[in-house]
Amino acid sequence: PQGKRPRIYLPDTPIMIASAGNKNDEPRSSVSKVKKKPRKKFPAVLHSLLEDAGRLGTQDVLSWCLHGRAFRVHQKTEFVRDIMPNLFRHSRWASFQRQLNLYGFRRILTGGDKGAYYHPLFLRGKPSLCDHIERNGASESLNA
Repeated sequence: PQGKRPRIYLPDTPIMIASAGNKNDEPRSSVSKVKKKPRKKFPAVLHSLLEDAGRLGTQDVLSWCLHGRAFRVHQKTEFVRDIMPNLFRHSRWASFQRQLNLYGFRRILTGGDKGAYYHPLFLRGKPSLCDHIERNGASESLNA
């Protein structure tokens, strides 16, 4: 019959119901809007990954430096292929490096930690410090 709407049910979407008494014939949601958990910021996700590396068996791919003030990616290919797609919105090494730069991480260029990444508020065992790491805008980082 004319005027009937097909009902399509998709996971994670509100179910829409049109009532006969609705003069505007606008669908109403029968499910209240579910508030999504706020997404953790990049430094917090990275910190969790490094803290759980031993338990997850990923310490051969990336790990904290011995002193706990910097971290190193040991196997870039495996990191990009196996870890990044599951935890980050991007899955390219250049995008990961850009995020590090935007959050103020610096690559260590000399000494025993050469190739590791450092930020003064990114320390092993101190995840709460990640809340204080701010993202710099792209225009700010270009002008710096």
